Amino acid sequence: DVKAQSRASDARWNAGAPLSVWDGVPIAVKDMIDVKGYVKGYGTKTERKAKEEDDIMVRHFRELGAIVLGTTAMAEFGVTPLGYSALHKGPFNAYDESRFSGGSSSGSAVAVVSGVVPVAIGFDGGGSVRIPCAMSGCVGLMTSFQRIPVDDHAVKNSAVVHGGPMTGTVRDAALAYAVLARREEGHIFESEFGGEGMPVAHLDKYGKIEDLRGIRIGVFREHYEDAPPELVEAADKGLKALTDRGAQVVDIKIPNLQVLSFAHAFSISVEFASGEDWRYHNKGALESNTRISLGLGRIVT
Repeated sequence: DVKAQSRASDARWNAGAPLSVWDGVPIAVKDMIDVKGYVKGYGTKTERKAKEEDDIMVRHFRELGAIVLGTTAMAEFGVTPLGYSALHKGPFNAYDESRFSGGSSSGSAVAVVSGVVPVAIGFDGGGSVRIPCAMSGCVGLMTSFQRIPVDDHAVKNSAVVHGGPMTGTVRDAALAYAVLARREEGHIFESEFGGEGMPVAHLDKYGKIEDLRGIRIGVFREHYEDAPPELVEAADKGLKALTDRGAQVVDIKIPNLQVLSFAHAFSISVEFASGEDWRYHNKGALESNTRISLGLGRIVT
């Protein structure tokens, strides 16, 4: 299938008629949505069924000529931020195999950082795009809630899960976001926005970064500085690069952050237990950390 996609892309380019800048670009997809011809298992061995159609997110890339290489490993049901999958015995950090890659979109991060693909699709309900990108060294974009249309029932009906791109550069993240956030007429997310539906994704002023006057960047100092000194120093350099171009840094406060953190943990664990409770009784079919997370969620459902 990958070779057939490649040959078709070559033919289009040779004819001077590529579908877009994405024509021939390889992408990978977290094991959470349907990819035609591939199994979907949410990182578990209990569900391994080949799919007949692509999810909207995959289709949007295919329509522009991107080559879908396949699905990537993930922590089982996304329950661990370490990203380790007992099913796949990994993946580990691309820079140091003695360290974790971060998760749960671990395979997508490693695929990008190791150069297998420039773009991968990830999902984030509590850090599952942001954590592996931070730990592995790539760019992750957790988009606004319901900003990217998706078919998968578990994702579409989740109160916490968002889809987003994981890329090697910020520019690639912007380009991938513009693809994923394309409007899908009739999708439930369109009606959730009300009025005319989702705003049209655009790349206005894309690449024009020399003059950032008028851009305000909020920094929650207490949270920002709660990190090893070398990380704070690196972040400060990034902020300086932005302010040197005219951006304004605004100190902000986020009240009740600890309470919000507990509320999120409560919400996501209850949601997981509500949807997957039957698995708790399927002895031996789940990894130990998954069973513990499911058990904790069951206590309050």
